[in-house]
Amino acid sequence: MIYEIVQAHTSPQASATVASYVERRMRTFQNPNLERILQLASSFNGDWRNELESDIGRAEREALGSINAQRNKVAHGQDSTISLAQVLQYYDEIVSLLKKVAHKF
Repeated sequence: MIYEIVQAHTSPQASATVASYVERRMRTFQNPNLERILQLASSFNGDWRNELESDIGRAEREALGSINAQRNKVAHGQDSTISLAQVLQYYDEIVSLLKKVAHKF
């Protein structure tokens, strides 16, 4: 989803070469944690990092971290004890986080 947010921001505004560069760079943007998202935002606008750090709440941060941790467990063959209820709660928090990121772009 971060990829799509950045593409929607750059495609209509950037020259073809800049849009192509951003698209290629975003292909390597995987497993986004909060720090990587903040770094990405600040690479577009230095103020966005501080604004997002203030806007993103504790529950959103924890949801992103927890989902990433569970994904890594599964990817490395470890058992995951996450419940569907937890996934749905995390989903809502991550959607909220993504909306805040999209608002900056």
